[in-house]
Amino acid sequence: MTCQSRYAPLMLTERPLLSKVEILRALDPTGRAGDSAFRRLKRDGFITGGIEVKPRRAGRLSGTVTAFCALNRDATTAYRKQRPDLALRIAARAAKLESGTAARRLVEVARHEMSLDAGELDLDGIYERVVRNDRRPADELARSVSIVRRAFGKPLADIGVSTIVGTVVRLDDDAAEIVSADGERYTLPASALPASALDVGSPVSVRVELLGDGALWTVVEPAWSDVPAGQNDDPFGELRPRLPVDLDGLLGRVEAARPLALIGPRLAWR
Repeated sequence: MTCQSRYAPLMLTERPLLSKVEILRALDPTGRAGDSAFRRLKRDGFITGGIEVKPRRAGRLSGTVTAFCALNRDATTAYRKQRPDLALRIAARAAKLESGTAARRLVEVARHEMSLDAGELDLDGIYERVVRNDRRPADELARSVSIVRRAFGKPLADIGVSTIVGTVVRLDDDAAEIVSADGERYTLPASALPASALDVGSPVSVRVELLGDGALWTVVEPAWSDVPAGQNDDPFGELRPRLPVDLDGLLGRVEAARPLALIGPRLAWR
């Protein structure tokens, strides 16, 4: 049995927001980039200023969470790949999304305290608030990010970057299999999955970057999917990639999954 009987997402994309840590990792996969490098990227327009969320806890403001449009990772990668022209173009589109209506509404939703709020008010905590309160702004922002990224698909592929977004259909101690939104099937090491709990049916994004000499840097993260089909009318349905109706049958017809090579940044960046 696959996930299709449990959940049938209408939209399956990468998460629409990033943290500063994720941008720095895109700048230097070894983890050595710091605040000064981050400030230079912002100063020179290669990444955006981000959006500030000031959530409430126990009726009071509880710090500030700064989140960045997910396109900033592509912009940072283009900068590292010595394509500043591409980085500036992507960052400009990211800045428009951060100043748009969906981002402003998401900030307002995330400010409001919920009775079930618990844990750290970091980016994951903001996502949880949005899902419990009103996820429509985040869905809209995720759609917009996906559309822009598709528009930059060829130049990103030219610098060796591609992304697979799909659903976990098999998971054991050694490997996980995912089926992408266009029906392709992939296998990757279970150790590459995010630290957060994943199960069959979980949406994931797999970002693959060619580092040279056949080495791939693979980053696996939770993906963003909207509410199950049938709960809401969807005016953007034609824009959304859909999973196959019969995943069980599809898996039975596919001869073999495509393996995703995985190599750690320390090995790739000798």
